Amino acid sequence: MIKEKAKKNVETNTPPADEAREYAESIINTVREPLIVLDHDLRVVSATRSFYKAFKVNPEETVGQLIYDLGNQQWDIPRLRDLLETILPQKTTFDDYEVEHDFADIGRRIMLLNARQIERAWGKERIILLAIEDITERRQLETLLADSEKRYRRLFETANDGILLLEKSQGHIVQANPAMTLMSGYSNQELLGKRLEDIGFPDNLGTVQELLQALEQDGIMHYKDMPIQKKTGQVLYSDIYMVDKADLVQCNIRDITERKQAEAAARAFLDNIINTIADPAFVKDDKRRFVLVNEALCAIVGRPRESLIGENGDDMFPEKEVEVFRRMDDIVLDTGKENVNEEFLTNLSSGEARTIVTRKTRYVDPAGKKFLVGVIRDMTERKQWEESLRKSEERFRQVAENTKEWIWEVDGDGLFTYTSQVAEEMLGYTPEEIVGKKYFYDFFPADKKEQTKEELLTSFASKNSFANYVNSYVHKDGGIVFLETSGLPILDSRGALLGFRGINIDITERQKLEAQLRHSQKMEAIGTLAGGIAHDFNNILNVIMGYGVMVLDTLDTENPAREDMNEVLTAADRAADLTRRLLVFSRKKTC
Repeated sequence: MIKEKAKKNVETNTPPADEAREYAESIINTVREPLIVLDHDLRVVSATRSFYKAFKVNPEETVGQLIYDLGNQQWDIPRLRDLLETILPQKTTFDDYEVEHDFADIGRRIMLLNARQIERAWGKERIILLAIEDITERRQLETLLADSEKRYRRLFETANDGILLLEKSQGHIVQANPAMTLMSGYSNQELLGKRLEDIGFPDNLGTVQELLQALEQDGIMHYKDMPIQKKTGQVLYSDIYMVDKADLVQCNIRDITERKQAEAAARAFLDNIINTIADPAFVKDDKRRFVLVNEALCAIVGRPRESLIGENGDDMFPEKEVEVFRRMDDIVLDTGKENVNEEFLTNLSSGEARTIVTRKTRYVDPAGKKFLVGVIRDMTERKQWEESLRKSEERFRQVAENTKEWIWEVDGDGLFTYTSQVAEEMLGYTPEEIVGKKYFYDFFPADKKEQTKEELLTSFASKNSFANYVNSYVHKDGGIVFLETSGLPILDSRGALLGFRGINIDITERQKLEAQLRHSQKMEAIGTLAGGIAHDFNNILNVIMGYGVMVLDTLDTENPAREDMNEVLTAADRAADLTRRLLVFSRKKTC
């Protein structure tokens, strides 16, 4: 009977019980995400190489330790305790449990935890399989992309998740994307104007007013494992995210029905391991035929597991690249050297091209049979995010470099992190001489520098925007220019100040014109005053000259006073000439 069992194991390529562990460990060590196995006392039984690498620990200080004591108690995380000691004993499995924590060696990380209790042979304690997916980089990309989406329309129509936009007064649907119509079975026209409960959503989501109050407090609402009834009556399970977007509420629906069905099904020990992995994974024999695949791989290629087992999968890839992939697989099988390669895979049901990174390694069983073990990382969405971000930055750069205003960015201390080329025209410094080397207040005149610096940093600390702030700046050649500055704060997702972004407008010429205008106005006022005085003085002179002539006519030619009166009239003539010149000056200044 033992011989028959061994023969059956050989025929089905299934390692015997004492080899299954080594076989499983080989698969585990190929997994890209950190994976750790705990005993019933929550002590570490084993961990993958990726765990040691990601969290900068070694096996000697890890295996046998209580998980909370790892890394000088860095793993003593309240939410992890809640998962392992409260939630997991009740559910036996748990997926996508999010934990955010500051690690002393690697900094703040955001992780998704997938956990399963695995029953072993009779008489042995259960073990816990804990898979850790680091989503910190993904969250950072999401934050950057969200900032870009304020300027450019989101890729609404191409989203894989269902998306509904709800107006805030009554919660009526005003827009739905194609994925939502496909997911729900309702046409776009049937969805418009309806409320969520009208299209099969659970009633316990709350009223629109309750939802808005919660969103105002938390910013985002997440409902896990929510059942939605499709138009056909079929129930699908979903993760629902509610986000406040200015005048609308955005509702994202992710269909997780297949995942729920997969979780409900009983799996063998190896299936439990490989289906804990978030990424698609597979095992091929030495003929490059699939002997084991997980659900993620089935989803990405659009085929059920039964149709993949025994196939080589060449039809998933572009024909011109298949031969290259074969040679790479042969090298891994022959040499055991790990291979990581970027490839292009085609979904066989939809025809959609996906960008993937495949990591392959070799496992050799005790009988000498070789297996190709691979894990796939789907990079399509990340590539799309990166491309969207690149295009957004390129548009911003084109605008910045083609405007006549000086566009700039500084950090919270006022140090320049970006400046457009116009800075050289305004201040004589190239962007290379400014970015990372000069602070905003480095350009202020020496006698005003400290005061203006203090005012600027106080304004920065308030996180308030400012506009039309006029100040003098020192040109590289020593001259003074006047700039009008406006700026907006740059905040991270938690509201912390990262810096400021704004524009400067050169108003030096305008300042000169305003000075000339003020001088002209002063001269005009002087002219008006001079004209008034001249008129009044002229009236007095007319009296003096009139009576002087009359007195002169009464004097005899021999009278000595006659000469004196001539002197008076001569002086009056000179005064009249001066008055005429004042009148001419006043006319010029008032014209």
